[in-house]
Amino acid sequence: MEQRNDTTSETRSIPVDETTDVGGIPPYMYIVPLFLTVAFAFTVGYLVSFLFKPKEQKNEKEDVAKPVPASKDVTSVKTNDSTLKNGAKASKKSAAATSGQNKAKDTYAHPLLVTSLKGHTGEVFDGDFSPNGKYFATCSEDRSVSMWPTSEFLTDSPAKEIKHHRLNIDFDHATSIQFSPGSKAMLGLMDNARVLRVFKLIKKTDGYFGSMQPAMDIPQQTSHGDLLFMNIDCNGKYIMTAYQNSNICIWSLKGQLLQTLAANMGVFSDCKVSPCGRSVAASGSAASVTVWGVNFDDDTNEFRSVDRAFELKGHSVVVPAFAFSADSTHMVSVSRDKSFRLHDINIQYRKKEEPRLVLSGTWTTETVRPAEKITVALSNDAKCIIIGYGNDVLIISGSDGSLKNSIKPLLNGPVNRVMFDPSSGFVLVLGGKIVRVYRNIPGYEIAIGALQKKLKYASQDSVRQRLQQQLDDAQKMLSASKLQYHV
Repeated sequence: MEQRNDTTSETRSIPVDETTDVGGIPPYMYIVPLFLTVAFAFTVGYLVSFLFKPKEQKNEKEDVAKPVPASKDVTSVKTNDSTLKNGAKASKKSAAATSGQNKAKDTYAHPLLVTSLKGHTGEVFDGDFSPNGKYFATCSEDRSVSMWPTSEFLTDSPAKEIKHHRLNIDFDHATSIQFSPGSKAMLGLMDNARVLRVFKLIKKTDGYFGSMQPAMDIPQQTSHGDLLFMNIDCNGKYIMTAYQNSNICIWSLKGQLLQTLAANMGVFSDCKVSPCGRSVAASGSAASVTVWGVNFDDDTNEFRSVDRAFELKGHSVVVPAFAFSADSTHMVSVSRDKSFRLHDINIQYRKKEEPRLVLSGTWTTETVRPAEKITVALSNDAKCIIIGYGNDVLIISGSDGSLKNSIKPLLNGPVNRVMFDPSSGFVLVLGGKIVRVYRNIPGYEIAIGALQKKLKYASQDSVRQRLQQQLDDAQKMLSASKLQYHV
């Protein structure tokens, strides 16, 4: 019999393990590659997000960290960059508009206007020229004193932008200021403390004033009531203070009380030291101005006494303001009865000489309001009188009493003070937040008229030659000024 050995048809029984795949690979071997693939994809995605989107994440963090204004709801704050930028632009525009409203352009013009000193943010009360004439200081309600170089504005070609140096006063402001004779200190009548404060002026390396430091107060305590007026002698010998109870005190520069004078004239309306320093004058409830002589020893310069010298009479009601000429030879007084009176006070009062009335007249025909401030200034030659009242400035001839010019300075407030520069060639008007500077062309015209009158009656040749030279110089100056200011 033929035997057949067919291995292909032989069925073998192979045991099958439940954990083994059909191909012989365990199932858990598929899970490991799958896990590695997912982890790799996640890592690559994170790296791509970190590398290519850092700015958005940073901006989101910064936007969340920004403080929210208290006046706005948190939910109204958006973190979108474009919205924030648009908001910032809108804020800048709003701030610029507000600034433009606060600093409105000054369009004031006048034929005699030289320039306007701007820089204070509060009302300007007073001003003073330094003894060397290089600076003009102004004090304001904004708690500062500004130093203006006179070379930039006391000229017919002033700078377009007049620079000034602001010196701050802490916690108070001065209503009146004055340089010391050596310009190393400044006196200020403080509004809140009601004391006379002496400040030391500190200069910077460039020579300009940089700051002012309080040195002492005069007085620290007093029973005289509020301090109303103060002045310092040009020779540096004494300081004068005037109080609400009508007392005047004379102090040494170290703060030592030298003498107290009872003026007995009610509440002071004006009080000041003469430019020469030898007299103190005051006006109050009486219709006059009282002048006292301040006496020092000629050899030792030691203080002696204050004695009554003379009185300027002739008004019918109170005298709110008066002024000296620069050489202290003349005084002008202004009353609420609408009159002014110019006196020659170049006298020896110890020999019982009386002041001589030079001129009297009417400075206004309108009703004088009782509460309206009146201020007055007298030129160096006593030929030009300036009166500030309310919102008006009047320039009056000291020769014939005629009104030469009327100016409305438009200060957005009343006139606080009128004054001449040291040469009397310019007129300064202080008030509001501005100082107006005018060319004193009327003063030149008044001086020319006075010189022509003197020349007419001069008999000596030497006098005539001197007067003629002065007349020629004044006429040249007047012609140049009229050409410059088109008047």
